[in-house]
Amino acid sequence: MSATPSPISISTKSPKQGHTMDIILLQEENYPQAKKYTLRADDLIREGRFIAAEMILLRGIYRYSKDSRLLFQLGKLYRTRNRITEAVEPLEHGAALAPHSTYINYELGLVRMALRDYEGSLSCLNKVRARDAEFLPAATAMADVLMLMNKLGDAHTLIQGIIAAFPDREEARRSLARFHFVHYDFESCLNILDRMSEGQAGTNLEIGLTETALHQPEYAVDAIETALEIQPFDLRTRRARKAVQIGLEDPVRGAAIARSLMLPSLIAA
Repeated sequence: MSATPSPISISTKSPKQGHTMDIILLQEENYPQAKKYTLRADDLIREGRFIAAEMILLRGIYRYSKDSRLLFQLGKLYRTRNRITEAVEPLEHGAALAPHSTYINYELGLVRMALRDYEGSLSCLNKVRARDAEFLPAATAMADVLMLMNKLGDAHTLIQGIIAAFPDREEARRSLARFHFVHYDFESCLNILDRMSEGQAGTNLEIGLTETALHQPEYAVDAIETALEIQPFDLRTRRARKAVQIGLEDPVRGAAIARSLMLPSLIAA
């Protein structure tokens, strides 16, 4: 019989409301009604109403503390808003409740990568791959971690395996593009990205970052604006637009910022 996770307290501070809110996660039964909180939070996130979404999720967690989906969604919200340290507690509690969850372990892997806990990140991502080999984001995230650890040979071997397993998936080829980027082989990176579909936010973002890294921010403008049209609230894309704007005035500084943004984990830098 597994141990029951102990209650935890999540403290959040709303920058708009200027106060700290403590929510005690009480132990109680899981209820299907918890889904209404996740659905409402999804709607608010799509509208860019992140504080409201946070409050909805905290309210749901207070009522349905054993619903790992609510904890996952809160942790993911914190990560994507660059509140990295706050993301750890709900995700760890969610993992205690659902230790084999693909999505919770994946999110924990991304959070630990952003916190520079690379071994911890690899541990989480390996759990995902062991249970769900078809979950491509975990494999590409592992390649990013290995690149951040400067284990470039291991990263390249993994990426080649990813491409062999998923030859038709753009995410696999984008992983190879990032590998070339890390090697400062920006032309090879662009050659890969330019052959991909134009409607993908991630592809347009990385084209823009690569053009800026090449001291050609004027060629990055359209790609970054396209990415923002698709995901207007994405922080990494917004920072990329700032890098382009800076690059138009100071190409060297803009290129440095673009290089710091290419690997997704570096949002917390």
